[in-house]
This record gives sequence, C-alpha cells and structure tokens, in this order.
Amino acid sequence: MYIYKGFLVRIVNAGLVRITLDLGFGVMLSSMPVRLIGIKPREGIEGEKAVDYLTNLLPMTFTVKTKLDDNMILGEIMTQGESINQKMLDSGLVDKYGE
Repeated sequence: MYIYKGFLVRIVNAGLVRITLDLGFGVMLSSMPVRLIGIKPREGIEGEKAVDYLTNLLPMTFTVKTKLDDNMILGEIMTQGESINQKMLDSGLVDKYGE
C-alpha cells in the first residue's frame, strides 16, 4: 500500500470518490476515481442516505492508503487516524464487499 495526501473532488456514490492525489515533489494526479476498499454501496434511497453520510464524514483534505487492482485504484481514506471506510461499514448504510 502507498499513502498519499488526497483532496476531495466529488463523491460519485457511497463506494467511489474522485480525488486529486498528491504524489509528492509537486506531482499531482487530478480527479482520479478511487474505489473504497471493502465497501459495496446500495442502490436507491439507502444509497442516497449513504452518500449523505459520507458527505458529512469526509473532509476536503485527508490521507488515503492506496493499492492498484485490475487497473482500479482501491483506497482506504483516513482522517485523524480513523478509517472512513470502517465508519461507513459500522453505520450499516453500506454492505461489506465480498459478502
């Protein structure tokens, strides 16, 4: 896993966000889609509630632990030492990916 500073661009759904990754040395990757590790978003009204919850949780700047899987960036978003991914799962508004 690689750890970068991230800047929120847009929340696509409860399991996918677009962020700008600061790779260091002035190198930035703009508006990259990042799939949240372990999150399977729901559809419909429940999905909208999860997006609202994520919107309230997620600051504009955060740390993201990333890995690449099948040309998709997978990430765990961290703020103040806590995992946003885990908070989403604990809320019960999303399902755990793989179950």
